[in-house]
Amino acid sequence: MIDFRTLETFWWVVTLGSFNGAAVKLGTTQPAVSQRIAQLEQDFGVQLIVRDRRNVMPTAPGRKLLSYAERAMTMRTEMLTSIRNPKAIEGVLRLGVTETIVHAWLPDLIRRVSNVYPNLSLEIQSDITFTMRTKLLNQELDLAFVMGPLNDSMLENRFLCDYPVAFIASPRLKVPKPATVVDLALFRIMTFPRKTQPYEVLRTIFNETNLPPVRIHSSNALMTLVPLALEGLGVIVVPPIIVEKQLRSGELEIIPTVDAKIPDVSFTATWMNSPDSLASELVADLAVELARQSSKKAR
Repeated sequence: MIDFRTLETFWWVVTLGSFNGAAVKLGTTQPAVSQRIAQLEQDFGVQLIVRDRRNVMPTAPGRKLLSYAERAMTMRTEMLTSIRNPKAIEGVLRLGVTETIVHAWLPDLIRRVSNVYPNLSLEIQSDITFTMRTKLLNQELDLAFVMGPLNDSMLENRFLCDYPVAFIASPRLKVPKPATVVDLALFRIMTFPRKTQPYEVLRTIFNETNLPPVRIHSSNALMTLVPLALEGLGVIVVPPIIVEKQLRSGELEIIPTVDAKIPDVSFTATWMNSPDSLASELVADLAVELARQSSKKAR
């Protein structure tokens, strides 16, 4: 008898072009996926999938079944949305998170998800937005909290929050307050990784002909910059929320600026359009609430 889980497995195998990718997505094993597909082909009495060394492609009957499988998944999502028994939300959600969110409210989200959707497991990885965008499009992530929005017709974005970005340093550096761009150019500047908005803004600010050459040091892990700032090795440009403890203790201080303004960074919950995106949307709903609370406190 053909059940929903088997149809769902077939849909993910074809969509991801991989038995292993479908197994990871569904939180099962590759042999289990192969067994479900074999059973499905036996039930229909036709070959549904053609496999080669690099990819998986549906046959003509497989393409017909893919349409029915997608409709079945869409109906299931509509049913769960309408009735919404939290315990019916289950499986593994692959969640990507930028480092700012990790240090702002991610622990609160993990607790909230555990309480509201006890049968849903989170598989979490922290990365930069550029990389997570690729992983979303390749369906290696189900949901990501990124610097957004990400402009792609395949992706859905939901606004989370804005966080201010500031120049921050150890008092021992004796950076003038307020500081001008000329003042700041005398210090080592450390910030977000390349290909991010804050990094590009800093490049523009310090690309003035009347300034000495300024080397902007970037890091994929913002928290690695904190001990460097504490040691007085330079000025870091990060959201103050990730160094709240050091700011309260006086180990670090925000440097007001005269002519060097860094725009706030915006974050979105972003996921791939798919008939199986209900869990992503529900977790995004929880994230929106927590993000707004955190954003208010950060100002």
